[in-house]
Amino acid sequence: RGPLLAIASLLIIPSLVVAVNTPSLYVSLGAFSVAAAANCACLAMLWALPLDLFPKQQVAVSSGIMLTCGSVAGILAPILMGIILDKTNSFNGSYYTFAVMSLISAVLAAWITSKEKKIKPVSSRQGA
Repeated sequence: RGPLLAIASLLIIPSLVVAVNTPSLYVSLGAFSVAAAANCACLAMLWALPLDLFPKQQVAVSSGIMLTCGSVAGILAPILMGIILDKTNSFNGSYYTFAVMSLISAVLAAWITSKEKKIKPVSSRQGA
C-alpha cells in the first residue's frame, strides 16, 4: 500500500499544475478530476495504513490521532487558502500549496512504509 500511496500522492502534483496553468476549461476540468481521484485513492489507502503499521491493540488509537490531524488540517486549510487569496488575488498559490503538501505526503508515505515493521505494543505491567 505504501508505494501506491506515494504514487497517488505524486500524481496529484502534475494534475494540479496542468489544471491551474492551462487556458482550456476542458483540460483544466480533466486535470482537476485526475487530482481529485488521486486524492480519494490516497485517503482510502491512508485508512488502511494503521492496520499494516501498528499491532491490533493500537490501531484505533493511531487511527484517532490520524483523524485528529486531518480535522485540524481541515480547519486550517481554508484559513490558509483565504490568506493566500488575499495576498495574491488568485487561487493558484493555494493549489501550488496543495501540490507541495502532496509531495510531502508522498515522501512521508515512502519513508514510513519503507520501515514497515510493526510497532511493538507497550505493556502496562511488567511480568504480567
